[in-house]
Amino acid sequence: SLPSSPPQLPPHAAAARAFSARARQDLVVVVIVLLRSRADSPRGWRALAADNARAAALAAGLSAIPHLLVLPGADSNIVVFGPQAGAPLTADDLVTGLADRGVRVAAMRGRVRAVTSSEVGDGGVERAISAAKEVVAAAASGALERGRHGAAYGGLTDQDTQR
Repeated sequence: SLPSSPPQLPPHAAAARAFSARARQDLVVVVIVLLRSRADSPRGWRALAADNARAAALAAGLSAIPHLLVLPGADSNIVVFGPQAGAPLTADDLVTGLADRGVRVAAMRGRVRAVTSSEVGDGGVERAISAAKEVVAAAASGALERGRHGAAYGGLTDQDTQR
């Protein structure tokens, strides 16, 4: 037969359960405060949405440039792109050429990573697209100084965009 009342928890287990419930309530309050403060701050959720829109514009502009392939995932403020297989340049050439034109990006395993932010602004996105066009055109004409990072990479293929 079943007992008429539930078993009593040892005192330390009851205290742990009460602490755990209180900690969860405190955590919810902390999360709400953080979300509220981010939404009200200059670098809050509204600014992040603008950064994501800039990344989408950057991805669209880069994907229109011959020899470049933009990987899917521009639903954040990060754009990953690189030269297509058989392109006249490498990812390091892109990083070097863009840096020479005042655009800071990072090399990442044969790819290029660009991050947008409010510090970049819409004008910065347009400058980055224009600089990428210049770098690719210089590489196609043979006038581009080759990447100084020393990495050799064959380029991105359409299979890279299928993930």
